[in-house]
Amino acid sequence: MFWGHNSGRKRAWVIGVVCFVLLGAAGLSVAGIPLRTDDDDRWKPQISWNPKSVVQSASAGSSTNVTVSLTALHDLKNVCLRVSRKLDGMVQVNPTNFPSLTKGQTVQIAVNLDPLPTFPPSTVDGLILVRARDALEDHEPLWQREDWRDCPFYGDYVDNISPPLQVRATVTWAAFSDTNTGVQLSYPDFGLASKVDVIPASAGGTRLEVSFRAASSSNFASGFDVILFQNTNHLSLSDWFHQNVDPDGSLISGGAFTETTLSSGLDALVVSGPVPEDVGPVMAIYSISASGSTAICMTPSQDNQFDLYGLSPEQVNQMLREVLTNLKVP
Repeated sequence: MFWGHNSGRKRAWVIGVVCFVLLGAAGLSVAGIPLRTDDDDRWKPQISWNPKSVVQSASAGSSTNVTVSLTALHDLKNVCLRVSRKLDGMVQVNPTNFPSLTKGQTVQIAVNLDPLPTFPPSTVDGLILVRARDALEDHEPLWQREDWRDCPFYGDYVDNISPPLQVRATVTWAAFSDTNTGVQLSYPDFGLASKVDVIPASAGGTRLEVSFRAASSSNFASGFDVILFQNTNHLSLSDWFHQNVDPDGSLISGGAFTETTLSSGLDALVVSGPVPEDVGPVMAIYSISASGSTAICMTPSQDNQFDLYGLSPEQVNQMLREVLTNLKVP
């Protein structure tokens, strides 16, 4: 057979494939991880799920649960459940560890979708993985490896004892649009009733007051404000901020505000340090719309109840940055 000028490279490739197949047939291992052999019971599913997949949605900042069942197909020891990385910060399972399961035993698992209000609206596909810590004691436990949660298929590693439970998690935000101003606003509503009031502001601006159902009554409590001003001269963010908020430059030079770029590409000045007492009231975030026509100012309301939802001041500011990222204005 003619191999041509790449003959050495092709021979090495063929030899490598043949050796890999032969090693697998012999039940040997590569890099300390046993290769799969179809006649080895360790590679066969050891549990079953009911249902086999979960599709669930929740409002950002709220929580919702769905119950699934896990049935052991063999006697098992030291079984644990782990959520794949894509679902981090969104999904938790309870319980997560089982010292032993007997063949035929069924246990109930709570799958909790609990996205933080800083989590943007999105749909994420991930997995709940099942591991047996003593599946093969003479091999390194898989969770000591950096990549163990990125290996979802039960035939790839001996520690995976089952096909994973597939989870599709959707995080939703409330949506508001105003035809008069052309504003489209979306925001986390914590699973609560909410509303947006459009109010004229000083200096010809427009204020959007976002309110949520109060924790202790049926009244609404103001959560945060978005104030929009026309940027007639299409000033840059730094020039607009200097002209309207920080004429002597002390807020920038003193570290009270730091410029950052959001994932949407918008530049924003975000409060990052103490504001001097002799400076008047300031907002938490300033930005300029993509068109350059609108200056955007955002801040938590003075009477907000975000602490009752378990949010720190930094998390509130992070939430507002996500709101700004998804805000659409002229």
